[in-house]
Amino acid sequence: MIVTAIYKFFLLFFLVLVGAFAYSQSVIEGAIVNNANEEAVPFVTISVQSKAVGTITNIDGKFKLDVRKLLDTDTIHVSHLSYNSLDITLASLKSNQGKIKLSENTLMLREVTVNAEQNDIDLLEDVITQSKKKLTPPLTYNIYYREWVKENASYNRFADGLLTVAYPLKKEDMIVRVNQSRAFKLPKDDDEIFDMVSPVKLEYVLNYVYIDFLNRFRGEKGKDYNIISYQGSSFDDFYTIAIAPKKGEVSDDSRLLYSAKLKVDQDHAIREVEIKSDSLASFEKSFLGLKSRLLESKINLNFKKTKDENYLAFARWEFKVRFTYKKKVQISVYTSEFVLLDAADQWTEIPRKDQFKKSALFKNGNKWTTNFWEGFEMPLLSDEEKKVVKALAEKSKSSP
Repeated sequence: MIVTAIYKFFLLFFLVLVGAFAYSQSVIEGAIVNNANEEAVPFVTISVQSKAVGTITNIDGKFKLDVRKLLDTDTIHVSHLSYNSLDITLASLKSNQGKIKLSENTLMLREVTVNAEQNDIDLLEDVITQSKKKLTPPLTYNIYYREWVKENASYNRFADGLLTVAYPLKKEDMIVRVNQSRAFKLPKDDDEIFDMVSPVKLEYVLNYVYIDFLNRFRGEKGKDYNIISYQGSSFDDFYTIAIAPKKGEVSDDSRLLYSAKLKVDQDHAIREVEIKSDSLASFEKSFLGLKSRLLESKINLNFKKTKDENYLAFARWEFKVRFTYKKKVQISVYTSEFVLLDAADQWTEIPRKDQFKKSALFKNGNKWTTNFWEGFEMPLLSDEEKKVVKALAEKSKSSP
């Protein structure tokens, strides 16, 4: 009996050791920093050549990479709009304990002050044309999606979920099903005149809205911008396109100006996009005494190229709004982001009763059967976000 108990103990101990060792070999956690000042670099794309494996760094520059299907000789490609791309083997990544240093792209540090040349404009036109050609419906995506709301520097909402997104023959007819979700909200004691869920609709983030943004730099609207492209140092390197309002151009009540950076490959397929608002001083709207002024808007997009298809693999949309009503003022920050888990070039039927019609995931509530937020392929929460989710969960449980 005692021998059997000892045997079971050592067997359990051995299995725990094996499990821990297997996990350590299946996942690498690390961080990407600026080579000059050691500051974290967020939203860096990490992919493996010729394999459908990859991830992206969070706001703290940290990442978690599933390496179960990789060899030490496999090449990991590290890419960011404002930094020089880097190729590193898995063996080197392990020896560096997951730490990667990137050097800033000196070309992108140049202030764009010259007028666009025709070949730069033609390149942008071709990039947009290529984007419209790709990913012909019907398509089905499985994604992880999350939303945040911060009011006067304090988070009060968080929601995330696993979603199925089906595109029929028309992209605009996107259908969403929420498979699992969780949602936390802090009870509010003050006036709820400014209390809003994320006004960013799911379809804005998941659909092809980036093409609409790029269209702002074309044709008659394009005369307000400088469009400058830089070709990579080798054939395998990327083109970088920088777009900025011309000197002296300002926003008014009828328009917003934007600046943008795009990274495209030699086939002119988009790989990374950053678009942010510019000159917002006069952009303010008023309704029934409630004034809203857009203070900041920023979009980050990352694409994954697999089997000649260029999938939108990660998107983050963040904007800041100042609300004023009588003497009350509130600064609200809304963030929506998603990561692509897998995609199929086929149609998945979603019954009408399961179709998600609401603009915000918060309204779906807590409906989960597994801890889906612990998956390998999802971007890590930042250190601050982890604390926020934990606090929201505890306070949500204690609220009536």
